[in-house]
Amino acid sequence: MNQILIIEPDFQIRRLLEHWVEEAGYAVMGDQTEAGAGGPDLVIAGLGSSSTTVAERIDALRRVHSAPLLLVSSRFRRGLAESHTAARHLGVQAVLPTPFNQAELLSAIASAQGA
Repeated sequence: MNQILIIEPDFQIRRLLEHWVEEAGYAVMGDQTEAGAGGPDLVIAGLGSSSTTVAERIDALRRVHSAPLLLVSSRFRRGLAESHTAARHLGVQAVLPTPFNQAELLSAIASAQGA
């Protein structure tokens, strides 16, 4: 079973993401301490509204996690071409603009995992 770590500063959004991901059959890691030796298979990270740049946030995530990254943010634009371009430019596996629904999240997870 794939293990997914969700890093999202907003508690309610994090709980919704956890629910959707678990409902789809993935195991959700509560925090970094649960990663164990193998670590997560995917990290879903919300960019939030912090003062750090997207590049700084990605660098911080890469220092801790070697798993593929799926970034979630209202900073991204809708559209398949724009999402793929943004992901390539940022050096991550996938981006997902907010708001999104469960089907879009699961599609982005599959894309980030190379399915």
